[in-house]
Amino acid sequence: PTEAAITFLDARRSSQGRTLFKMIYALALVAVVLVVVLVVVFRKPATVCPPGTTLPPSPPGHFLLGHFPMFIGDYKQMIEAHQEHGPVLGLNMVTTNAVSIAGIDEQAEILKHSDQLGNLPLVRLSFGRIFPHIMAFLDGDEWKRIRRISQHALNIHKLSPLVDIAVDATYDMFDVIESQVGFENGRTKTAVDLRKLFAKVLFDAFSRFGFGYNWNVLKGDNADVMELLHSVWEDMLKWTKLPFDFMRTIPTPHNLSLYVRADKIRALARMVMQQKQKEIEENGQSEPNDLLSALLLATDSEGNALNEIEIVENIIGFFYGSYETTVNLLCFMCNQLSLNPDVQDKVYEDIQQTLGDTDRFTWDLLNKAEYFTNAMKETLRIQPQVTQNIRCTLADMTVGKYFIPKDSMVLLQNTIPSMDPKVWGEDADKFRPERWDTVDPVLSRRSWSPFGLGSRMCIGYKVAMAESRAIVATILKNYKIVVDPNAPPKISNMLQTFCHDGRWILEKRE
Repeated sequence: PTEAAITFLDARRSSQGRTLFKMIYALALVAVVLVVVLVVVFRKPATVCPPGTTLPPSPPGHFLLGHFPMFIGDYKQMIEAHQEHGPVLGLNMVTTNAVSIAGIDEQAEILKHSDQLGNLPLVRLSFGRIFPHIMAFLDGDEWKRIRRISQHALNIHKLSPLVDIAVDATYDMFDVIESQVGFENGRTKTAVDLRKLFAKVLFDAFSRFGFGYNWNVLKGDNADVMELLHSVWEDMLKWTKLPFDFMRTIPTPHNLSLYVRADKIRALARMVMQQKQKEIEENGQSEPNDLLSALLLATDSEGNALNEIEIVENIIGFFYGSYETTVNLLCFMCNQLSLNPDVQDKVYEDIQQTLGDTDRFTWDLLNKAEYFTNAMKETLRIQPQVTQNIRCTLADMTVGKYFIPKDSMVLLQNTIPSMDPKVWGEDADKFRPERWDTVDPVLSRRSWSPFGLGSRMCIGYKVAMAESRAIVATILKNYKIVVDPNAPPKISNMLQTFCHDGRWILEKRE
């Protein structure tokens, strides 16, 4: 597709080409309208339910697009729909049926049949069309094989070096803030764009830890690499908001440039892989010393290793997993601490008591800072990075009295259970880390799932928690995080929870 994309983009630059492609886009627009009309006219007949079951209640939807606008829009609409119609909802996603499940009992029931839940076609048709071999976008035996090998690679690689690397990178970030922003009367002269700096810290730290490769993005090198990765990620997210798959295949310059940029990312990942292969060969290495060497040396139960494209694209998957989601967790933590200075003071006291006479955090010390860890968990409770885990039924299923047909989209809600007053108390909407000392551990595990549910939960959640705690603890040891009234962070709740503009003032501790 890359060669076709380059040819297309070159042709479009000529005057004749521009005229031709305007005609193509006009025809494509007409085709979109025609398809929408046909979908409405020839919509599937009503599902026949087995005896004793019924379809879930359905809230009002758009006359053409059904509930798709609610699915991709502001998450408050989903919360309000569940409050009005109950814990299980039937939804119409134009081209497929869907069911949204917010009740923890109903979620537990459907997860008993996790072998009958697969990856959502929407994921394969958006992210998976660009990177078809990334583990998170796969399904079936291929997913199981790559997941098993990757999980083994992560398990044998201890997290203590990652904490050391993350702490070092955070101190490097302080140097960047000092030189680029500066301090006046003990405070940064302006609000600091911590979101942008966090992304660089995370990218550098995980690359060193996982691949033995230092991009040195934080200090100004290879800035174009992160810009390239981020632009492709943003465009793949936009693809998930398209109601029809053929919209992703129309040869618009935007769509075709996505393939071109993805190919550049593959070339970068291949370079990292080849450098590691050379290192292994030169050292006669038979035991892994990082995640990438473990992936290169690992085999499955039948002795089969990952092939080159599988390794290359899963390096890309770990690139994205290392910073695109974790950066939001760091921003949410800074946001909650700046809005709740009393909690921030308690976290600081916990950090100081845990550190004692030592000067910096280690993996063992992080695990002893209980109040700080509870504050991190409380952040993820109020603002989980993924508002809903999305699956697809591989067979007809029932949840309680409700029938869910095969090939239905299943939305397992995260935010609604994590804010349930029955589990978390009447003040569930408040940021209060102390609640983790008294909450029912069984109920909390069932209603708190910021890293996903079941066998497909995030493979790197321990890495994300280790990095995040190391970075935030190092910041709080040295600075107070203060909200800037002139530049509050912009947070959106849709399919994922994003912090688009994370700026805070840092105040030096005495």
